[in-house]
Amino acid sequence: FFGYLSKTKISDMAFIYSACTGAIVTIAWRLTPAKAYFSLDEIYIGVASSSSILLIYILQKRYKTQ
Repeated sequence: FFGYLSKTKISDMAFIYSACTGAIVTIAWRLTPAKAYFSLDEIYIGVASSSSILLIYILQKRYKTQ
């Protein structure tokens, strides 16, 4: 997937951080009463948090090498 968007690859630790963050945020969203106020499914919150971790990693890696 990332080979098509950019030529950089993510490390194993970045993937683990992203996956764990997505799982933790998904579980936390299911347990909080905020779900009653917002009509967002848990999967959207988990994917958004996981994607943001990967985006931060990719941007840091890109701008650190320049």
